[in-house]
Amino acid sequence: MIKVIATDMDGTFLRSDKTYDKARFSSLLTLMEKYDIKFVAASGNLYDQLLLNFLEYPNRIAYVAENGGRVIDQDGTLLKETYLSNDTVAAVLSYLYQNYPETLISLSGEKRSYLERRTPINRRTELEYYMPNFIYKDHLLPLDDDRYFQMTLWVNENLVSEMLLDISEHFKNHHIRLTSSGFGCIDVLPADVNKADGIAILLEKWGLKQDQVMVFGDGGNDVEMLRAANISYAMSNAPEEIKAIAKYQTVSNDQDGVLETIENFLHKMSDNE
Repeated sequence: MIKVIATDMDGTFLRSDKTYDKARFSSLLTLMEKYDIKFVAASGNLYDQLLLNFLEYPNRIAYVAENGGRVIDQDGTLLKETYLSNDTVAAVLSYLYQNYPETLISLSGEKRSYLERRTPINRRTELEYYMPNFIYKDHLLPLDDDRYFQMTLWVNENLVSEMLLDISEHFKNHHIRLTSSGFGCIDVLPADVNKADGIAILLEKWGLKQDQVMVFGDGGNDVEMLRAANISYAMSNAPEEIKAIAKYQTVSNDQDGVLETIENFLHKMSDNE
């Protein structure tokens, strides 16, 4: 029996305008709680940013933030934090500045996030949405006295595959992995960090198993959790390679595919009572 529902946010749970049907979700969350089903927001986004989406539901939602770099239980208990080596962050930054100078870069730190001052005005609003607590710097090197969960590279979508291969190969002896979260974004993470492992930490805390999990996703950083879950859905707006990994498909994020699927699932449970 499903006891955990976990969803990616951008391109999955959220519509393209970053909204969701709050009244519908509130009713479904109450129904989930009736059946002792836990809800998990699993995203590459920062924990502070994820909280802003669910301010109305304190102590009712668990979070796998920063692609699994931070795992937080429903009551706000921090279960895991994983950081990149600062030496590695500095080395990757140097390589990017030398080889991909047009790439926009952000750093997600424990204290705050960091954006480059050269970020175009038309991109700042979007980036600031993802990073509630940030500062602009003329140059990201030298690094501030902080610990870093992930680096995010904002690139032309035509370059994503090339950069994934090149940077992964160049830093193959470093403890990192790269993943594409869609929309021209590449996340640089500690090698042992992904959403599936973050969900597994929550399952262990709750005394539950992988076959009790339903997940939703649309991007490359959802692959591990789509493979691990008993029931996995790709959004109709997801790339074909993601649809091929998921067991099922639902309608698009702009059609509230996650909420529709959860609603249908819960109604079937209710009918079987």
